Amino acid sequence: MPIGVASFEQIISGGFTLIDKTLLISEFIKNNNTVLIISHPEKFSKTTNITMLKCFFSVPNLPDNLGYQRALFKETKVMENSEIIQNHFCKHPVIHITFKNYNSCNSWKCIEARLHEELSRLYREHQAFEI
Repeated sequence: MPIGVASFEQIISGGFTLIDKTLLISEFIKNNNTVLIISHPEKFSKTTNITMLKCFFSVPNLPDNLGYQRALFKETKVMENSEIIQNHFCKHPVIHITFKNYNSCNSWKCIEARLHEELSRLYREHQAFEI
């Protein structure tokens, strides 16, 4: 595992070793809660797992991204479940907001400005989707 690389996409496309935790996707789907809070102590793969969920569920923003996203999961346990693949793989608009880079903000105005920028970017990214 490389130091400083936590994104599922970067780990897979970089050829690094990753323990297959894709069955978390199945558990996520089976869970009928409206809200799911995922918390673990620092350095317990939260970012990797969250970015894995994003890569799996998110609708590709470019037509050729579907093949790329499929390649990320090609040898994983979740791909053995055809029902999950058919009903959920690349079928949901996903909004992912991380607050990792907000620690340099020293005021609420700074946090608010960054959040506005992030929400604007997400809006532009998702405006083509019909929800």
